[in-house]
Amino acid sequence: MIFKREFRFEGIFKGRVEEYFQVVANISKWDRWNPNVHYMILDTPFRKGATGRSIPTQFTPTNFEITEVIHNERIVIRFKLAIGSMTIDYNFEREDDDSTFIRRISTARGITAFLIYTMNSKRIDKEFGETLQCLESQVEFEKFDRAAKSRAIDTTAG
Repeated sequence: MIFKREFRFEGIFKGRVEEYFQVVANISKWDRWNPNVHYMILDTPFRKGATGRSIPTQFTPTNFEITEVIHNERIVIRFKLAIGSMTIDYNFEREDDDSTFIRRISTARGITAFLIYTMNSKRIDKEFGETLQCLESQVEFEKFDRAAKSRAIDTTAG
């Protein structure tokens, strides 16, 4: 028997699809908005088939592969674990009011799924919700940072 466990979280967040896609696609900065990530790095440029390494905050280091990229629509990453796998699927959809609908689906397979199944589902749902709220905060921060840099005064000019 192969165990499989899926968790979904979705919501509408302030900001454009392009902004959310850009933040999620910037793998090396996931630790800024995802409390479950201590460190992530890509071995190759960001694209389908790219591979990398991750150090989660609560688990052992793992390798991952980007299995799908549809620009401004979807990013799928598969983490290869010693006792199974975990796939994270981010879907982005533009809303009428310049907001973004995000659906995050995390699917665990193997012993990993069994272990997650025994965990408290409400706690996991809460963590996923908090992660997407942190993602929203990171998008807002990067907008503010870009705006501040564009308004910076050149003090070297005479």
